[in-house]
Amino acid sequence: MIWKMPPRIKVLEAEGCLADHRIKIVDQTDEKVKANVLSSSKEKTYNVYFYPQINAIWADDNGSKWRGYLGYPSIALLMLLNKIKYNLNISQALKNIEWKKINTLNKGDYSKTEMFVKDKLGKEGRITSGEIDDEINSVLEQIKYLEMRKPGGA
Repeated sequence: MIWKMPPRIKVLEAEGCLADHRIKIVDQTDEKVKANVLSSSKEKTYNVYFYPQINAIWADDNGSKWRGYLGYPSIALLMLLNKIKYNLNISQALKNIEWKKINTLNKGDYSKTEMFVKDKLGKEGRITSGEIDDEINSVLEQIKYLEMRKPGGA
């Protein structure tokens, strides 16, 4: 079974995760890569497993477990492993964003969170809304092309 496409905001969360150095590969073999991802609130650690030989990935974040889409911890690991190309400048602009806090303030409305982040970064002169849209579209297209599977047909 192939993962559902993630909400757009998950691309930005993944890039912020990389910029914040909240992802760490803890085990790597030819069959499996295991990483731990610290949440933006630093309250949770997610486990991510990538199985390159069968093009499968699994993670225990809420989006992956309960909604069936490829969550930001998985996207971040695929970026770290160079399976998904991303813009380092945009990633750095997303450093230190408190995603959980912003999502909670927006009552889980990811489009409002995306607009908030775009507005914040635009006002700070770090990155434009158009550059963010281009980045999200590029990453989502790569995710679609990868057709990442759930291990064991889960």
